[in-house]
Amino acid sequence: MSKITKEEVEKLANLSKLSLTPEEVKLYQDQLTEILGYVERLSKVDTRAVEVKGQVTGLEMVAREDVTKEYSCSSDNILSSLPNREKRYIKTKKVL
Repeated sequence: MSKITKEEVEKLANLSKLSLTPEEVKLYQDQLTEILGYVERLSKVDTRAVEVKGQVTGLEMVAREDVTKEYSCSSDNILSSLPNREKRYIKTKKVL
């Protein structure tokens, strides 16, 4: 099993913009080494007989087909009902 070095933990902490105490470096060094040990064990498992799946819940994507509709309101009708407009534009207060 490969062991994470103190320097690797410090480099990761630096990339993550974290400042770690020496005790935290040691703690994370041990934890990351243990995690990599689990990954190493998983990589040795024979998965040749396992079917490849994108997800395992059995749920399927169900979406309606896009359908365009004609609406009875024209843009002129909508614009005519607005209190603040200028030609074909809606007037609003300045937003900064």
